[in-house]
Amino acid sequence: MLCVGCGGGCGVLLMGRLVVDGGAEWTIERGFRLRRGDIITIPIQAVNRCKEIWGEDAKEFRPDRWLKPPEAAQAIPSLYSNTLTFLNGAPTGGNGHRACIGYKFALSEIKIFLYVLLRDIEFTLDDDVVIEKRVNVVTRPFVKSAPGSGNQMPLRIRVVPEDEDQLD
Repeated sequence: MLCVGCGGGCGVLLMGRLVVDGGAEWTIERGFRLRRGDIITIPIQAVNRCKEIWGEDAKEFRPDRWLKPPEAAQAIPSLYSNTLTFLNGAPTGGNGHRACIGYKFALSEIKIFLYVLLRDIEFTLDDDVVIEKRVNVVTRPFVKSAPGSGNQMPLRIRVVPEDEDQLD
């Protein structure tokens, strides 16, 4: 069962098995028809922003909400934290034959790397540089004064001295 969250509202399209008619038209078990050339868009920017599932502040960036997801969000089948893992082509919502058996180990490594990086290095934006977003499937930053230079996110990086890393 593939579960696709709809970005425009709170509807969730559950896609069971895909029935191929042998021609140029496909019928999804619940009656939706797809024809050769139809474009299917996954609104990645709108994922996890449904107020009915995530609450009134669903559009605010609050990563702590994933520490204890609401009951409605836990019902959405996914490999890990409802983070688009259904995109791996598996028919079971991300838990299928293409799911990585080492994903928890990889996530642990990423978390440790990020912890060390964020503990030891301070990242700031240059006040003279204006960053804007460019949306083309995924959102990417670019410098407003140099849009032809491609995607960029210039940061000032400073090593935090050891005595500053103690939490108050």
